[in-house]
Amino acid sequence: MVSPHLSLSPELFTKAFPFHFVFNRQREILQAGAVLERISGEQIIGSKIEQYFQINRPKVTVEFDTIKKQTHALFILEFLRNGMQLKGQMVYQPEEELIFFLCSPWITDAANLIPLNIKLKDFAIHDPIVDFLFLLQAKNSALADAEKLTTELTKQRAELQRALAIQENLAKVAEEQAQKLEQSLRELRHTQAQLIQAEKMSSLGQLVAGIAHEINNPVNFIYANLDYVEQYTQDLLKLLILYKTFNFHIVPKIQDYIRKNELDYILEDLPKTINSMRIGAERIRDIVCSLRNFSRLDEAEVKRINLHEGIES
Repeated sequence: MVSPHLSLSPELFTKAFPFHFVFNRQREILQAGAVLERISGEQIIGSKIEQYFQINRPKVTVEFDTIKKQTHALFILEFLRNGMQLKGQMVYQPEEELIFFLCSPWITDAANLIPLNIKLKDFAIHDPIVDFLFLLQAKNSALADAEKLTTELTKQRAELQRALAIQENLAKVAEEQAQKLEQSLRELRHTQAQLIQAEKMSSLGQLVAGIAHEINNPVNFIYANLDYVEQYTQDLLKLLILYKTFNFHIVPKIQDYIRKNELDYILEDLPKTINSMRIGAERIRDIVCSLRNFSRLDEAEVKRINLHEGIES
C-alpha cells in the first residue's frame, strides 16, 4: 500500500506529518518531522530507531521485516527523550525499501502538552475519517487496556483496604498512646504537686529550724544564768536580813528607805520572780525543742519517732 502523501516533497511532508519519521532496512532514520526534530533537541537523522524510540504496541521487535508484516496494525511508540507516546501506522514503500511511520502524539489532555514542549499549532490538520479509522483499530487495544486497568484497579483496591486496615490499627495504637500519655500527665502533675508541697515543707522546716536556733541561744544564756542569779540573790537577801537585824535601826535614813520601798515585800517576792523567770525560760526551751522536733533538719537518716510528740509539737 502506497500513501498518496509519499509523492510530496520532503519539506511539505515534514509539515504535513510533523511527528513522522522514515527509516530503511538498516533501521537508520532518513527523515523526521519538523516538530519531532525540534523537541528532540539534537539531530536524529542518521541514528538508529532504537536510540530514540521504543515500540510499546504491538509487541514486536525493532526489525524491518517484522515491522513490515504489521503495516495494518496500530503502532504506539514511546519517544525515549521525553516519554511522549506516538500512535500511528507503519507504511511500507517497496520501491526504495523504506517504512514511513505516520503518527501523531497520543494526548488525552491539553495540559500534557506543556511538559513535552508541544503546542496545539504543532499538530497537522488530519481528515476526520483517518482519525476514525485509527479509533476503530484502537478498539481492541482499548479493550485490552481496560482489562489491564480493571486488574490494576482491583489490585489498588486491595492495597487501599490494607492501607485502611493499617490506618485503623495506627489510630487504635495512637488512641492507646494518648490514654497512656494522659495518665502519665496526671501522674506527673500529681508528682509535681507533691514535690512543690515537699519543697514548701522543706522551706518551712528550714525557717522553723532557723527561728528555733536563733531563739535557743539567748534562752540558753538566760536559763543557764538563772541558777547563779538565784544563788546570788539568796546570798544578798541573807545579807540584807542580817543588816536589818543588827544595823538598820541605827540609821534613820535607811529605816525611811526600807519603809518607802517595802523591803519586806521585796525580800518575799524576789525569789518568786526568779522562779517565774525560770518557768518562763523552761517553757521557751520546750517550744524551741518542739520546733526542732517538727523540722527534723538535724537528722541525717531515717529513724523512729514518737508520733504523739510530733502531733503535740
